Amino acid sequence: MKRWTPEEMAILKTLHGGQCSDDYIATRLGRNTSSVQNKRRRLCQSFIICKDCGEKVNIVRGKRLRCKDCAERHVVKEKRERAKVWYQQNKDFKQNRRDRVRFGGNREKAIQRDNEQCQLCGCDREHHKESFGKDLTVYHIDGKGRGSDKVNNDLDNLITLCLPCQGRKGVEQRVQDWSMVSDAARRMWNQQREYKKMGVVERLNMGLRPQKTKGNLIYWR
Repeated sequence: MKRWTPEEMAILKTLHGGQCSDDYIATRLGRNTSSVQNKRRRLCQSFIICKDCGEKVNIVRGKRLRCKDCAERHVVKEKRERAKVWYQQNKDFKQNRRDRVRFGGNREKAIQRDNEQCQLCGCDREHHKESFGKDLTVYHIDGKGRGSDKVNNDLDNLITLCLPCQGRKGVEQRVQDWSMVSDAARRMWNQQREYKKMGVVERLNMGLRPQKTKGNLIYWR
């Protein structure tokens, strides 16, 4: 192992006082990071500089490159990156798992039964992927899909739809079945219905003001 010269130790003390990271000091002196850490621990005080935020970190046990908060964030970030790489390499597993959870394993069976076409507009699978960048969707006819108390994943209850047709079907289902609407939305609609029974002057006297939404509807708030 190469011995430390007095010039190198002087540079180490100077850079340590400037709170430089171990990687930066190792690059300046042409040494590896572990050697700089050990010499810095013995020669200087018993702390290192966090690799991410630059704060002082007390050395308790073993090697430590980051403070506690930065180390926790680094671990979470590494887990997410590993999970992302794993799911990219195992797309079939991810799709099969989603199929089992949301459709009881009958999603692909329903698409094959419907000849890989939307049952309302006739859009085929390849054209759908080219247009929207996604596969055809499978819709629960009675609306008892994910989030329902009693999920019905029977093959007779599944129908293949494209994205536009599924959106229109979902709106029709929500209008016909109030059980699919949240309590907050139900209260809002009932409140707006009561406001419409009043006159405009009466609404203004109550302190309400008309507010437009994205469509042609006007709400009083």
